[in-house]
Amino acid sequence: MPVGAVIDTRIDGLEKALRKSGSSYSLRDVVGLGGSNALKFHMTPGKLTNAKGDDIRWTASDLQLDQNGQHLRGSGHTGELTVAKEGPRPAHIRVTPIRLVINDMQIVDNQSAGRYSISWDGMQANGPQKRRNTTFAFDIGKMKIEADSHFAQGIVAGKADMVLGGMSMREPANAKTPLFAMKDMTLNSTTNDPKNNYTGSSVRWNVADINAKGQHYSPATLEMQMSHLYVPAMRDAIKALQEMQRTRRDVPPQFVFQRMAGVLMPPLQRLVEHKPVLQLTQLHLGTPNGALQGKGEARIEPANGATPSLTTLPEDLVAQLTLNIPGPLAHQIAALALTRQGVPADQLAETSQRYLDRLQSQGLLSQQGNDYSLKLDYRNSTLLVNGRPVWRG
Repeated sequence: MPVGAVIDTRIDGLEKALRKSGSSYSLRDVVGLGGSNALKFHMTPGKLTNAKGDDIRWTASDLQLDQNGQHLRGSGHTGELTVAKEGPRPAHIRVTPIRLVINDMQIVDNQSAGRYSISWDGMQANGPQKRRNTTFAFDIGKMKIEADSHFAQGIVAGKADMVLGGMSMREPANAKTPLFAMKDMTLNSTTNDPKNNYTGSSVRWNVADINAKGQHYSPATLEMQMSHLYVPAMRDAIKALQEMQRTRRDVPPQFVFQRMAGVLMPPLQRLVEHKPVLQLTQLHLGTPNGALQGKGEARIEPANGATPSLTTLPEDLVAQLTLNIPGPLAHQIAALALTRQGVPADQLAETSQRYLDRLQSQGLLSQQGNDYSLKLDYRNSTLLVNGRPVWRG
């Protein structure tokens, strides 16, 4: 591209701080005659010892961004960071590089949409030694985030996915059973292209296995959907937030929340008027005593066909949640509650059954075979459990 200017930028204080570590940096912005920019950042490896005696080291970091009009492309990575503490109680932290790839991102009115990915090989941390044992070991496995989105009628539509290989915490570090561990977590979200001024979105979270002190919970799944979202109201909310961002310096800190509520109230009112719907399409938690499962929905149904309003939302809201609980899991939950009430361990089995029977007789729990179910309903500011009112607003 024809070059209009080359700008080498210095960051106050950074050069002086890096000089002690033997590291340096460069930040160059090449401005094209047509308005394009090529920004390049580079930091060399370095090492230093802080006042506590920790040895801190890092490898090179690079970032290059190319902007042409509203489009941005680029790639880069951070350096690997290690922190080591030697001596009678050694400790160690290792953070692997984070890599960024922007295939094509469009920026319009402070909103961004496009294709990009962030990947990370994770980190490891070992705590200081105590009586010849390392006190703890904490690990985060590989992680990757990918997004593919686009602008559609003034909002961002598309999908984003996150994958995390695992995470674990052990105390001490050589413990056979982790204090907590998680394996293969995924998070997927989608926003649909608008159709007839409405859109919808969904999110799904799943973990293949959760290990809590040797107790395995697998799989764990939560899936939710939002539908009938009024796009013009969403656009108005985005514009209101952008205007507030532009004028934030004119608002004293103690009035920021009031200002935000004031600018968002009109678009939120329009959103509520069009009766959005929230659905819990799947809740699943596998436990050693069976799988807890649930489904639910929340919607807006004003009485007598009136127009929904933020002020009458508690009266207009209608919601249902159904939970199915395996018998062994219901007994475990009852036993935990009774233990906190001081019931002796040798009486828990018999007392737990009487506790569940009492809930059934009160209409707060239903039994189907060996399993139990619980149905929660909210309507007209009243909460019902299996059809029995238990709270009124």
